Amino acid sequence: MGKNICVILLFDQTTSQHLKSLTEKAYAFDFSFEDNYPHLTIANYPGINPERIKRYFEGFFKDIEVFPLSFVHLIRLDDHVIAVEPGVSQTLTQIYQKFHEKYGQEANVWTQTSLANFHPHVSILTGESAMLNQLYPHIRNNFVPFNGYVTAVEVSEILSDGFKILAHIDLKNMRNIR
Repeated sequence: MGKNICVILLFDQTTSQHLKSLTEKAYAFDFSFEDNYPHLTIANYPGINPERIKRYFEGFFKDIEVFPLSFVHLIRLDDHVIAVEPGVSQTLTQIYQKFHEKYGQEANVWTQTSLANFHPHVSILTGESAMLNQLYPHIRNNFVPFNGYVTAVEVSEILSDGFKILAHIDLKNMRNIR
């Protein structure tokens, strides 16, 4: 049976903490929001058999090494999302394109390579437009570009009340983190 499956890149602890800290200004506005799970989605497959993706995922990522990523812009992705955009990364682009060589046509409209809609980002806040309109200028004014590392990758099933991790791989050469 098909499920809604995502393949996401995860970050080292320092990068994840920094991404989470960007939302600290929101507490001053007394808004409630869910704690985020910092990640960058490289593929979303609505309706695919999770076992097919897990097998492919495990073979594909087994030899991929930790790589750096620069986070350069804070953006309003749409009315309901504030996100951090990475700078151009040849490694990220290569992983994204090569991963989609198989099952690429089954990806959703936002992650399918043939549609050129992929917009790499890390969502840091989601919510009502009016709330984000108030928060965005304050978060943006305090944003300073920073560098981090992609250290792991997961396959997750999107559920109505969250997500379930189906597989996790730590990338090779964690010692490359400086």
